[in-house]
Amino acid sequence: MYEKKLLLISLWLLLVFNFSSAQIPSINLPNDTILIESAFLGNNYSLQGKKMDLQVLKWFMLDTPIAHQKIQSAAFSDQLSVLGYTVGGLLFFSGFFLYEENRPLARELLEFGAYGIGGGLIFQFITGKIEKKAVMMYNQEIKETRRKNAWSIEMDNEGLVLRWKF
Repeated sequence: MYEKKLLLISLWLLLVFNFSSAQIPSINLPNDTILIESAFLGNNYSLQGKKMDLQVLKWFMLDTPIAHQKIQSAAFSDQLSVLGYTVGGLLFFSGFFLYEENRPLARELLEFGAYGIGGGLIFQFITGKIEKKAVMMYNQEIKETRRKNAWSIEMDNEGLVLRWKF
């Protein structure tokens, strides 16, 4: 009985935390702003209601060099994460299947497999952090571009020029 209450309370707190950490969209956002939504092991990114993955984010950030460089680092880290999961999983299951035949070798394979899976998990967290930083840099650049390009006053040889872009 006590375990059920504890489980329900922890699930409820997890649900509240998930909804409270989501980014609330604002009406005054520029058109190309990427929204960040919290997820279980990272974040989800969306643009005008459409979900974006890492490859789409890379394509979208081609115009902003610093954010594009960060998202390329995130893509490399994501590949390392997949490599860690793959190699770790292969070693772990190899050790699991060899356990009855050769226990010392199987223990080493299980241990190295766990290290590989743990490394994949660490690289997944690193990817999420770099991705979020790149998206925030991209959004900041879009916001600054919107402010810069809204209107401008310039002086030239003929006098004062007011430019309004919309």
